[in-house]
Amino acid sequence: MTTARKPRRLSLSRSLSILLALAAIGAAGVVFEEKRQASKEARDVAKLKRKIDAEREKISELNAEWSMLDQPARLQKIVELHPDVLTLDVMKTEQIGTIDDVPWPPPPPAPKEGEHDAEAAPSVPVATAPASAAPAIASQPAAAPAAAIDAPMPLGDTAVPSVEPVGDEVDETTFSPEVDR
Repeated sequence: MTTARKPRRLSLSRSLSILLALAAIGAAGVVFEEKRQASKEARDVAKLKRKIDAEREKISELNAEWSMLDQPARLQKIVELHPDVLTLDVMKTEQIGTIDDVPWPPPPPAPKEGEHDAEAAPSVPVATAPASAAPAIASQPAAAPAAAIDAPMPLGDTAVPSVEPVGDEVDETTFSPEVDR
């Protein structure tokens, strides 16, 4: 008796095991690649941090060198050694100006007859003062008299009451006009 051999079929559990093994190998490959990429990025970050530290060190050294080179006594010696090249003089008190020396800005040009266009008018008002106002500013005393300091503040339209809201009630006087409601 000869028996014919039947073809073997893979069972469901065996094929599932093979698929899971292949998926595990693929996942291991992906994890390995991600780990390799992460370690490369970590090396790059460490290299950049070392470069940043080196640059900060250079900046610190350059600041120290600049402080040394910028010392007034050292600069004075250099000026004295090279008077023909460095013609620097000591500053005189006459070179310092006062508030009277500052010119007032010119008044804005007046609009021409018949022009009422918004573009013709300056968008920002320019403060002008008569020429006699500058000496009045300079002649004011430096300190205010004691009576003016102790005087009570006027309570006109500028006073804002400070009322705290109670519960869900909101008093509109606590909001500034800039706040959107």
